[in-house]
Amino acid sequence: MTRFVFPVLAAACLAAPLAAFPPPREKPEDRSPDATKAHWDASSSNLKRIGLACHYYHDAHGHLPSNVLDAKGKPLLSWRVLLLPYLKEEKLSQQFKMDEAWDGPTNKPLLEKMPKVFAPVRVKGRLGMTFYQGFSGPDAIFDPKTSEVRLAQVADGTANTCLAVEAGTAVEWTKPADLPFDPKKELPKLGGLFDGEFNMLMCDGSVMAVRKDYHAETMKNVVMKNDGTVINLEMIRR
Repeated sequence: MTRFVFPVLAAACLAAPLAAFPPPREKPEDRSPDATKAHWDASSSNLKRIGLACHYYHDAHGHLPSNVLDAKGKPLLSWRVLLLPYLKEEKLSQQFKMDEAWDGPTNKPLLEKMPKVFAPVRVKGRLGMTFYQGFSGPDAIFDPKTSEVRLAQVADGTANTCLAVEAGTAVEWTKPADLPFDPKKELPKLGGLFDGEFNMLMCDGSVMAVRKDYHAETMKNVVMKNDGTVINLEMIRR
């Protein structure tokens, strides 16, 4: 009779609900630390440096930076690469092949040389990934149809118009990828560094913190540079 004990026990174990087995515990090193004022200040400082570099670029070229395109209009490199000389990264800038795509044989190895100003604060991520992105779409600063946007064209006011934000997900810093924007659709996910809240760089170089439950239509108005809407920033401010 004892020979039937093992099969019976085995069947009982197989029939036991999976809930009886606890899920694997999350390792402490896998969790992001609690957000602190130092984290917020560090990211805000990064955005201010990016904004200042954009203004230096504007002074030198007469317009804000935009993605590098080939002769047929295909995006090759991000506008972030064009900021390198204005972020005291001249040597890194000189290593890029400007007529090659971001993932080409010369440019792809440079992903791992991402300047600290583009690096995430608080959260961990793959090497070479950044949360700092602009909006790409109709009437946004990074409008694919308008490659040379001048600050004078920001009719809604530089203090009321978004230049870049902390996106919800990171992208390769050299890749010509930003947040898709369509005023008729919902905004993409934002706030990947601070659990839904985020810092936003304005076209005048200032940075404001935005709450998680921001007023969506107001945020869309802030993304658009000349829609003519009167903006109340308190509708989104953290």
